[in-house]
Amino acid sequence: MGPKQPKTPASKNPNAVGAEERNEWLEFDLPSGKKCKISRFKGKHVQQAKRLMNDDGSDLAECLGAILCTIDGARIQKEDFAEMDGMDYFKILKPINELFL
Repeated sequence: MGPKQPKTPASKNPNAVGAEERNEWLEFDLPSGKKCKISRFKGKHVQQAKRLMNDDGSDLAECLGAILCTIDGARIQKEDFAEMDGMDYFKILKPINELFL
């Protein structure tokens, strides 16, 4: 038998380990205490979000969020963002908006 191979150190980001197999892009706690998961996505999801957008396109992140996000395991609708706690709203949309930078 050859020399023992060192073990690969565990990732410091628990969301990175196995996230691809779970179809998750991000998973985090919201300021309200709820759990949010944002799924990995493809071009077809962006195309679907574009079909949901209003005429000026200012709500693309909300549309994409509605397609990709679950809160406490439940799907959300675009309309849910209007009545969502403001801090939760920003925490969900920040990583989505950063995709467009």
